[in-house]
Formats: sequence, structure tokens, C-alpha cells
Amino acid sequence: MKHIKKYKLFEAALVLTKEQISFLDEYTDGTWSINKEGFVDINGSFICIAANITDFKGIQFGTIKGDFICARNKLTSLEGAPQEIGGHFNCSNNKLTSLKGAPKESTGAFICYNNKLTSLKGSPQEVGNFDCHNNKLTSLEGAPQEVGHFICSRNKLISLKGAPQKINNVFHSDFFICTKGEWTPSWIVENINKYPILMTIATPKFLQEEIDKNPGKMIRLIKSHWNKLKKKPEYKSVKFPDNFKKTITVAANLADIGL
Repeated sequence: MKHIKKYKLFEAALVLTKEQISFLDEYTDGTWSINKEGFVDINGSFICIAANITDFKGIQFGTIKGDFICARNKLTSLEGAPQEIGGHFNCSNNKLTSLKGAPKESTGAFICYNNKLTSLKGSPQEVGNFDCHNNKLTSLEGAPQEVGHFICSRNKLISLKGAPQKINNVFHSDFFICTKGEWTPSWIVENINKYPILMTIATPKFLQEEIDKNPGKMIRLIKSHWNKLKKKPEYKSVKFPDNFKKTITVAANLADIGL
């Protein structure tokens, strides 16, 4: 609950209002200070749960060594949020439509569920766990690319484009649950027919690499998608070896009539 005054050299430019000082003193668990860039750093955590706030009172937070929790408020923007978090960041249960202004780094969990997010752009790219369930997402573009747990259920996903490349624990969606170690190209290919939404991340490069590894297996797995895929300009470069071309064509035609 204490703050530390900075050098007089910066004092004129870095004066906080009484309201801002009161806000920091009330919700800081530790000590806060103003750095030379004018950002507020906290040696500890900042926790303002259900404080009925709509913004951060014009304060720009810098580095938080502990947690930053601003859940269950009326925030419509993360303007002023910390740049770097040593613990967890939780902005759940607000009215956010964007993650613009979110921390660039978060070593703990990043929790943004129960908002109105339509995009994950602005997310930190490496986090401990990431939970964005119950929003209005139609794709995962902007999501962190390496996470522990990744939870994106209860959205309006029509594409998994932007999904993490590496998941160290569990991928939880409305379509499937991948346990540790399953989120691999092999698992995606094996489950394309079971979970058609996986086709949205089966890029031409991805498919070609899997075809080159095992063309016979890929004929079986993507036959029901092949006729649609080859009509899309971006997939024209995807090819089966010459001795498999006729097989995939026949298999795709049979899949179209349900055989």
C-alpha cells in the first residue's frame, strides 16, 4: 500500500493526481513507484476485483512483479495495462472487445474469459496458461503460439487459424480436447474427418509435408475434402506423387457420393 517518490529531476513531468494516488494505494499489494518513462511499476501485485472501474484512471502501468487482476469490472479497453507481468494477468468478466494494450509478456496465466472479444490480437505470444472461453471469437488469430493449457470453448469459432503451435498441457475447445503431447501434425491429420474444423489450419505447406511423408494414408484421411480443396487457388500447389494421383481422384469422387 506504499508508494516510493522518485527523483526531483522527473517530478514535474510525473506528478499523479490525488485520485490516481488513492487508486494505487488502495489496490496495490506491495509498493509502487514511477519509473523515468512515467510508467507505474509495482513491486508486488495490483488487485482491483469488482471495483466498478471503467478504466485505469489515466495511469500507465509498467512492470508488475506479481499479479495484475482487474476482473469483474466495467472495462471496455486495456489502455494503461502493464507492459510486463511477473505473475498472472486476469481481465475476465469485463466488457472488452479487444486485447489492444494487453501485456507484451506474461510468465503466468493470461485470463480473459467472459468478455466480448472478437479477436485475440494483442495477446502475449508466450504465456503459462491462456483462457479465452465465452467470448465472440470466430478464429484464433493473434493467440499465443506456445502455452500450457489453452481454453477457447464457448466462442463462435468457424476457424482454428492462429491456434498455438505448441501446447504443453491441454487444448480445450468445443470441438475436441487434446491432452498433453497430442497437438501434433500427426494428430491433426488423423482427426481431420472427425473434426472438420481442423481443415482450417491444414495449410498447403502442412498438407504437402504430410502427403510427402505418407501419400497412401493422406488419401484416406482427406479424400472427402480433396475436391473442395483443389478448387481453391491457394491449394493448387498441393500434389500427390504421380502414382497416387488417380487414386486420390477416384477416392474423392466416391467420398462426394457418400462411399
